[in-house]
Amino acid sequence: MDHWRYYIHGCLLELFGYKQQAIAAYRAATQAAPGFLRPTNRIAYLLASQERFAEAEPYFQAVLRANPGNAVAHFNLGYTLDKRGQYEQARSTSSAKPRGSIPRSTAPGTAWASRTPSSASTAKPPRRWSRRRRCNP
Repeated sequence: MDHWRYYIHGCLLELFGYKQQAIAAYRAATQAAPGFLRPTNRIAYLLASQERFAEAEPYFQAVLRANPGNAVAHFNLGYTLDKRGQYEQARSTSSAKPRGSIPRSTAPGTAWASRTPSSASTAKPPRRWSRRRRCNP
């Protein structure tokens, strides 16, 4: 349970602009639960946003080793490699075509997917599509 506390603390620090402290909190979360990939992905993203691409690359690769279908990590790794000048490796990373899942709201057989196009255009989207600011992986 401590890993979630560290992760949420890191999200709040990141939200308020304390990136170095957020990285430290995310590292504490990964030490508390090594299989918890969200803080690993956030560390890599923060390092890449600070143009510390060489440091970010191993974190993105760790996320992809644990979850090869993570499309966001594939994109970010390709971007990182591109910025480092490793164009062929970046191209092979981006052409790997990660397998994504169908969002629950559009999965076959759900109420949202079974609506007709005319009613779908006038219907309100599900509540979870609100524009709240969240700390996503």
